[in-house]
Amino acid sequence: MSLDAYNESMDSIGVRALRNDLASNLRRVANGQHLQVTDHGRPIAVIGPADTPSSSSVANAIAAGRVRRPILTGTAATTNPIDVAPGLRLDRVVDDVR
Repeated sequence: MSLDAYNESMDSIGVRALRNDLASNLRRVANGQHLQVTDHGRPIAVIGPADTPSSSSVANAIAAGRVRRPILTGTAATTNPIDVAPGLRLDRVVDDVR
């Protein structure tokens, strides 16, 4: 699902309407609904239910196929640090190391 399709599938609500009926709108969110908040018709925020450890946004994105799990796990292997003279370009240093 694209980001545009995601945004189109949720209800939009203006800042004033959200504030005027905050309790009702927070109940909608607590029941699983996402609300796109707009200011003068311009989207400024999305409110949704708080993530629980079993249903994080990352887990949902992985399940939906929008992102993949990392291939590498653990910490990156460190090697001896390289002393770099000030003013050297990073791409040239990397080329030298390779």
